[in-house]
Amino acid sequence: MSASTTTANQVRASHILIKHQGSRRKASWKDPEGQVIMNTTRESAVSQLKSLYDDIVSGKAKFEDIASRSSDCSSAKRGGDLGCVWLESKRDVGNSNVLKITAKRTIYKPRAEKTTVLLAGARCRSLLKKQHMLSRSVR
Repeated sequence: MSASTTTANQVRASHILIKHQGSRRKASWKDPEGQVIMNTTRESAVSQLKSLYDDIVSGKAKFEDIASRSSDCSSAKRGGDLGCVWLESKRDVGNSNVLKITAKRTIYKPRAEKTTVLLAGARCRSLLKKQHMLSRSVR
């Protein structure tokens, strides 16, 4: 598959993860001992995410800034960036189990059973072009 074919089918995805008592790993970069996580219920995590979501969609804050401050995922240091994902795939991104991602910038609202907010954005042309150029120079 050529780089141009690949880029047409991928978008860059980011997310914000709030861990809670039911999380598999009860530690994060901002809570290494897991003290806050062990005292956070799933309902509280979803409530926090809904509040963050409202701030993002109202324009009070940028997704990347909130992800950097609030996400328990190590992707927080990259503004929540997860890299490129395939369009219309059933790839599990974080804990969000994305069924379909569209090519336009979309922010997915938190659901009661999930404790992450997903942002799907621009197509991955520049990133994959850089990777293609790098692989060509290594040969």
